[in-house]
Parts: sequence; C-alpha cells; structure tokens
Amino acid sequence: MKNKFLYSIVLFCWTLGTTLIAQSPIIPENAWSQRFIDRFDILYGSSIYTSNGNFRRHEAFELAKTLYFQKDRLRPKDLWDLEYLLLDNNEFAEPIPSDDDASMIYFNSGEEISLSSNDTYTEDSVIYRQSRKPILKHFYRTPANMYEVNVPGFSLRVNPVLDLKMGSSFNDDIPFRNLRGVNLRGFIDNKVYFFTSLHENQALFFDFQEERINRFRAIPGAGFYKSYQSSLISRIRGRDFFNAQGYVGVPVTKSINVELGHGRHVIGNGIRSMILSNHSANYFYLKFNTQVWKFHYQNLFTELSPTSSGFISGDVLIPKKYMVNHYLTFKVTDHFEIGVFESVILNRDSGFELQYLNPVIFYRAVEHSLGSPDKVLLGMNSRLNLVGKFQIYGQIIIDELKISEWRARNGWWSNNYGLQLGLKYINVGGIDHLDAQLEYNTVAPYTYTHRDTIPESPMFSPTSYSHFNQPLAHPLGANFREFILSVNYRATKRLDFSARLMRSAYGDDAVGKNWGGNILLPYTTREMDYGNRVLQGERTDVNMLGLDATYVLGHNIFFDLNFLYRKSNSTLERNHLTTSYVGGGIRVNLGVRNIDY
Repeated sequence: MKNKFLYSIVLFCWTLGTTLIAQSPIIPENAWSQRFIDRFDILYGSSIYTSNGNFRRHEAFELAKTLYFQKDRLRPKDLWDLEYLLLDNNEFAEPIPSDDDASMIYFNSGEEISLSSNDTYTEDSVIYRQSRKPILKHFYRTPANMYEVNVPGFSLRVNPVLDLKMGSSFNDDIPFRNLRGVNLRGFIDNKVYFFTSLHENQALFFDFQEERINRFRAIPGAGFYKSYQSSLISRIRGRDFFNAQGYVGVPVTKSINVELGHGRHVIGNGIRSMILSNHSANYFYLKFNTQVWKFHYQNLFTELSPTSSGFISGDVLIPKKYMVNHYLTFKVTDHFEIGVFESVILNRDSGFELQYLNPVIFYRAVEHSLGSPDKVLLGMNSRLNLVGKFQIYGQIIIDELKISEWRARNGWWSNNYGLQLGLKYINVGGIDHLDAQLEYNTVAPYTYTHRDTIPESPMFSPTSYSHFNQPLAHPLGANFREFILSVNYRATKRLDFSARLMRSAYGDDAVGKNWGGNILLPYTTREMDYGNRVLQGERTDVNMLGLDATYVLGHNIFFDLNFLYRKSNSTLERNHLTTSYVGGGIRVNLGVRNIDY
C-alpha cells in the first residue's frame, strides 16, 4: 500500500511538472548536480540538451523522476545521486499537505533515506523528506533549503552561501578565500521564475593567478575589485570584490521562453569551452530559448565592457560593446547531439546595431552589408555517448579562414581557429563512480582578436572576444596547446576524491610584442604575416597537479582538503613560477571551480 501511494504521488508530480513548468532557474556553476546530470546522460541517455551548460532545475528533476521509475537499473551509488537531484530541486514536487498548514510533507513523510550497510537500496526508502528537527520550526524544514515558501501561486527558496578556505603556499603569502552570500530562487504563478545571488568576497589568489590579475587588472569571473588588508593579521592581504547575479524569465508560448538578467553562459560539454565559457565577469543579457521537436535554439543579446575598471581612472562610465549570438542544437537521439554557433562582437558610439536584432538571419551576411566592421565567429559543438560508458565530445571555432592560404601551409596570420577533443569514461574498469575525463585544446595565434582600439585603453581592441579584460572562451586566450586529465572517485555517499593533471604550453609576449596569445591586443600590431605557428613568441610550459578530498557534512555542505603543485618554465621571468599549496576549508551551497589556470 505504501509503495502504491508513493508511486501515485510521483506520477502526479510528473504530470504537474510537464504541464505547468516550462522553464526554471539555472543550477549554479560547477555544482554537484551538473556532474550527476552528466553521468546519468552518459549512462542512460536523457532529453536534456547537455551542450548548453546552464542546466535548468526542472530538467534535473524530470531526469530524476524518469530514473526513479527505472531504479532497478541503477547501482546503489547512482541512487545517492538520484536522491540528491530530487532533494536539490524539490520545488517541482507536489507536496502532501499535513494537518498543520505550515508543514509540507514531500512524497511519503519524514524518514531519512536508508541504505543498508552493504549499500543496497530498499523499497521502503523514501525519496523526499522533511528534516526531523527543523531549526526554530521554520528553518531547514527540508534538508536542501534553509527557508522555503510554498503557497498557491508562489514558491521561494532561500539559502546561504559560504566558502572559507585557507592554506600554506610555502612562501610569505597566505592564499585564502572568504566568501559569504545568499541565493534566492522561486516561481510566481508557476510560470515566472527568478533567481538572484549576492556574494561578498575577500581573497588572495595563487601567485600565477595574481600575476595575470595585475597584468590585466581583472579577476576571473568578477568585476570591480579593490585591495584588502586584514586588520587582525598583517600577512593576510588580497582582493576585495562583490559579485551579483540575477535574472527573471517567463514563457512566451509553450515552446518559447525569454529571460532578462545579469550573469554568464556556457556552451560545451568539456572542462573548457572554445565557444563560450564562464571565465569572464557577469554581463547584462536578454536571452530567448526556443525548443521544438528535436531542436533547441538560443538567442543571446548582451552588453559587455571592452576594458576593465582598472584601466579607467575616476568615477566615469566604462565604455560599452555588444555581443549577439545564435546557438542551434539538433538532438539526433538521446545519445547524440550536434550544434552550430554564430557570434558577433560590435562596438558603436551610437549604441547597439539594430540589424543584429534579427534572430534568424546569418550574422556574417549582416556584417558584410555593414562594411565588415565587427568581429564574427563561427563554431560547432558535438557529443556522442557510447555503450553507456563513454562520451566523445568536441568543438571547433573558426575566426578567419582562407582556403588557399590554408592549403599552402605558409603560416598566414589570419587562419584563426580553435579545436577541442575530449573523452569521458564513466565507471572506469567497472568501478562504480570512478570517472575519468581527458581533454585536448588548442587555439591558433590571433584567434578571437580584432583590429580596432579605444582611447580609454589604446593597447586593447574593444571588439576582441572578451569582456572586462577576460576571454569569453578559454582563459589562456590563444596561441596555446593544452592537455587535461581529470579523475573523480566517489568512495561513499559522503566521501569524494578528485585529481587533475594539466600540461599546457603557450606563447606569451615580451614588452612591445604581439605574438597572438593576448586576445586583447589588436591584430594590426602582429609581428609578421607569414610563418606563424602555435606557441610562437616567449614559450611557457606549465605542469600542474591538483588533489582534493571532500567530505559531505550535510546537503550542499562540504569540507574540503586541497593540494596543488604547479610549475611553469618560461623565457619570461614573470611566468617562471613554482607554486605549492596545501589547505582546506568549508563550502556551503557552492560548486567547485578547480581547473581555471
């Protein structure tokens, strides 16, 4: 009787979710949920368009519900992941009201998920639950959310965000991070969704990151910053900055959704992206998502900054530029997806170029009709899942390409491209939750660059593929090769280990030179027209090893231990660095962003 009752509730939730919820807030960057969705997609296939890296919460819940009805196929540790997805996205579960209107009981009342000592799943286990002892009767009434509101026409989830880390780098510096904040998300009338996050940060980054911050006057993923000095410990110093994201979305029709906000976007299935990544600062955007049949079509209209506030003196308005792009994905099957991408960066004193508002036109044609003043990129992304174990994925980006010069193999400067090839292997050697990922990335010199300059920062090109002095794609910019191996093992429900090995090489610039690695420089300052090759200029070779152990203290509450060793050899003194770090800390409602070097 109990199991039939549970089944009927899940079935009702299924109907509710597919009929009322068209879109939903995005799962936070690098959250555990993203990893679980990726694993389930490879193991069992899914209807999610995984190359659009901003996964939606309703998609995660729908996937979890689908797998719930197939739980006999799942391994014990997969059931842990299933539980996590359901708990983390509980706004899509229809609650069973109790006698007390202030109480909401999900599915079949308040017991803990139970896994026996030999990790077998029992039919008596329940998926959704209330906390046994809510804090002050109102907080953490469910394990995933500090505070919830569930009333007709309105739902709200409020959660604190915390990241406290500190360690030793075996020199005079003390790398640390002190992030505090709050996330809010919810629905109005089961249609309009909203999200906002506010994060206050103080941090000292690793020496190789600090070198790039000083050089470009921008923190990856952040905007304005100022210096920080601890009033208690003189050795603790760093950067002080505030980060905010927020958006609101509404379905226009059953198949079309519009979203207005301030944030970042990702396209791709890899650790890096040649097309669009979350490396840069947040930006203002208007986004349209259209999903019909096997097609998903995303239109993104954004306002960017051609330089950072560090290069602007006084309280003056930072100049603006604009990016518009199309990304059309065709999901051939649940295991095979292919997408094409087109983007243009434009800089106008008069504001936005209205001709680029057309959501279905080929941007290169518009750019040619305007006299070719703008930066246009074309790209392709694809992924293929094989035999429930492997995923092959890749990207190609084309900036400029002249076939006659390509065939001549003469190193013409304007044959600009980027390439990514990757492989994911789930349950390596049959070991449950031992997953590996191998990725290769390369970008030719002068890719993502353009020719114009701005008076505020005459050394930079405003229409380069960048925002706030940070690349919109790969953090190394261009003129590099890179191999990344990432291995993750979830030993138990609460204990997780990961390792990452990176070997990369890039060509940097001596003072006054432009060998094509710094995408902010105008390509008119290039060193030569012919004979260009990847890694030209001042070569820097980097080897990096990272090891991490994570213990799950509670839902979205993690205790981390971290080790990092990085060595770079270069003909430039600023890049000749050796970094060793041992540290740890606690994270609450925040994902891991390990590989960002």
